Amino acid sequence: MCGISGIFCYDDRTLIDKITHMTDLINYRGPDGFGYLAYQTGTRYVKHFKEAGEVAESYNLFLGHRRLSIIDLSENSRQPMAYMDERYHLVYNGEIYNYLELKDILNKKGYSFQAKSDTEVILAAYHEWGVDCVRYFNGMWSFSLLDTKENTLFCSRDRLGVKPFYYYADNRYFAFGSEIKQLLSLDITEKKFDLGSVFDYIVFDIYNSLGSNTFYSSIKQLQPGHNLMINLNDPKLPAGLEQKQYWQLDLSKKLTSLSDDAYGEKFCDLFEDAVKLRLRSDVPVGTALSGGLDSSGIACMIKKIHQGANINDLQNTFTSCSDRPEYDETSYAELVVNHTNAKAYYTIPTSEKLLNEYERLIWHQEEPFISTSIFAGWCISELTRQNGVIVTLDGQGPDEMLGGYHPYDHYLSDILQQGKMLSFLNETKIYQNKLGIPYNKMMLQVLKTFTKRYVSNNSFVKHGHNLAYLNKDFIKPGFAASHYLNQFHKSCYDHGYLNNYFLNATTRFPLPGILKQVDRNSMAFSTESRLPFLDYRLVEYSFSLPTSQKINHGLSKLVYRNAMKGVLPEPIRTRKTKLGFVTAEPFWLKDDRIKELFLSRYHDIPGDNLLNQQEIIRVFERFVDNREPFSTQYWKTFNLVSLQKILNISY
Repeated sequence: MCGISGIFCYDDRTLIDKITHMTDLINYRGPDGFGYLAYQTGTRYVKHFKEAGEVAESYNLFLGHRRLSIIDLSENSRQPMAYMDERYHLVYNGEIYNYLELKDILNKKGYSFQAKSDTEVILAAYHEWGVDCVRYFNGMWSFSLLDTKENTLFCSRDRLGVKPFYYYADNRYFAFGSEIKQLLSLDITEKKFDLGSVFDYIVFDIYNSLGSNTFYSSIKQLQPGHNLMINLNDPKLPAGLEQKQYWQLDLSKKLTSLSDDAYGEKFCDLFEDAVKLRLRSDVPVGTALSGGLDSSGIACMIKKIHQGANINDLQNTFTSCSDRPEYDETSYAELVVNHTNAKAYYTIPTSEKLLNEYERLIWHQEEPFISTSIFAGWCISELTRQNGVIVTLDGQGPDEMLGGYHPYDHYLSDILQQGKMLSFLNETKIYQNKLGIPYNKMMLQVLKTFTKRYVSNNSFVKHGHNLAYLNKDFIKPGFAASHYLNQFHKSCYDHGYLNNYFLNATTRFPLPGILKQVDRNSMAFSTESRLPFLDYRLVEYSFSLPTSQKINHGLSKLVYRNAMKGVLPEPIRTRKTKLGFVTAEPFWLKDDRIKELFLSRYHDIPGDNLLNQQEIIRVFERFVDNREPFSTQYWKTFNLVSLQKILNISY
C-alpha cells in the first residue's frame, strides 16, 4: 500500500521539481520510504535517485513512489523497482494477494526473484503475459510500468477500483498520481470544478465520479477494470488517451437448480479463501467491526481460519460507537468480540472532534461526500494506527451485491414484470411490515421504479426538489453538463430490475464512492484497508446467483446468511436491522458551534456561485429551529463550499 506519481513531457526540463513535490504531497500514503526514477525517452537511459540534485536536466519522464511497508519490509522491495536487467521499472500501489501462487507458476517457467514481495511478481507477470497479466491478479492495485525496450508506459487499475489512479493529459504532458491534489498542484492543470459532477452531486446525490470524470474539469480517472498504454515515442500525446477495459461483470452467466445449502457452501468456500488471502502480511492485521452482518462475518471467518490452522493469535477489532442509542451498535459488536475472543478497541466520534478535524478530513477526501458517516471510518483508521495495527479487513460490498439497502422497489418490480400477482401481493405485505412503509407510499415507489424501463428518465420525480439549492443561472448549463443524465441514467433491464440495481450499485454508485472514501480514510493515517467481499471471484459468483439467493421474503443477503451458519453467532446471522459505521449527524448539526460554522460558510457563498445561497440558509435555519426535517443537503453544500475554499477551486 503506497502512493505513486509520474509525469512525462518531451520538451519540459523542469519536471524533476514537479515529481518531488507531487510525491512529497502524499507522504502519509507511504511513510516508510521513497524513491524516484528519471528516464530519457530518446536515449532510453534510466537513473534511480533520492534527491533532485543527483539528476541533470536531460530527462523527460519521472516516476515517484512513497512506500508503506506491508509485505517484505526489507529494502529489496523498495520502489521504483527494476526487473530484467532494468528493462522494466514499476511504481505500484496495492496488494496482489495471490502473489505466492503466481510466483510458483512463474518459477516453473524459469523466472527468479530477488525480493519476497508482490511487486516483483507484477514485473515478471508482465514480461510473461504482457497486458493480460492483470487477468491473473487477485487483489487491489494501481500501477504504472515502464518498458524501456518498447518505450511504453503501461498503467492499470484493479477490477472494482479499490485503489485510485488519476491522470492529466494534454498535447504536451501526461501526469498521474494516487490522489487528485497531486495533479492540482501542477501549474499545467486548471483548478476548476467539473460542472456536470457538481450538478449530479447536488441534484442526484451522486458523490462519486462517473466514468472517467472527476469533480475537477482537468483531471480524469483510470476507470476500474481498465488499462492505459502510453507510447513514449509519440512526441505529442493525444489529450484523449484511450482506456481499454479488461474486466466487466457478465449478467448472462447464471447458476440455477442448486439448493440453498449448495449455494451457501460455495459462497462460504470463496469467502473463506478471500479472507485467508487477505491475512497475508508482515505487519499486524485487524478488523474494522461495526457489529453488522458483513464486518462480523469477517471477524468470525478469521476465527474459523485460525482454528483450522491452530493459530492462537488474538484478533484486533476496531469499532465506532455512539453516545446516542439509536446510532450505536456496540452491543452487536460485543457479541462478536466475545464469540471470537478478540482484543477490542472502541472510539466515539463526537461533534467536537468533527469540528476540530473537518478541514483535514475534507482535504484528504478531495471530492465532496454526502454525509458525515464517513467520519466514523476516519476515526476507525486513526484508532487502528494509534494501536500499532497497519492493516484492517473491512466489510464493503455485500450491501450493493446482495441487497443490504433493501431495494424492495426493484425486487417487487421483477415480480410484477413476471406477472406473479399473488407473490407480488404477499411480498409487498412482508416488506410493508418489515420496513413500516405505508402501502400507498410503497406502491408509488414501485410504480416509479417499474416505469423506468419505459420512461427515458423519471429521476426528477424523486430528486427535482434539489434544484432549489442551485443558482438559477446554473440549472440549464447543469442539465447540459450532467454526466448522469447524458451518459449513465440509462440502464439495461435484460436481466431484470433487481440485477440492474445490483450492477449499478456495484459499478456506478454508491460503491465506487464508498471505496474512494475508504482509501482516503485509511491512507490519511498510513494504514491499509483490505476488502474480502470484493475478491473478484466472490463478486462474479454473487452476480451469477438467482435473485432469490439475494432477497427472499423480505430477507436480504440470503446466500451469505446461509453460508455463515455455524460461523456467525445466530443473533448476528439472523439480524434484520442495519446501521454500519454511522454518526449522529442530525443532532450534531444543531450543536451551536457547528451551526454557526455552517451558517458562516453559507454566508461566504458569492452571488455568482453555482449554489443558491439564500435557499440554503433558509432551509438550514428552519432545520435547526425544528421546522424542517434533516437532509443530506446541509452537509453536501457545506462540504462543497469548504472544499472550494480549502483547495482554492473555482467553478
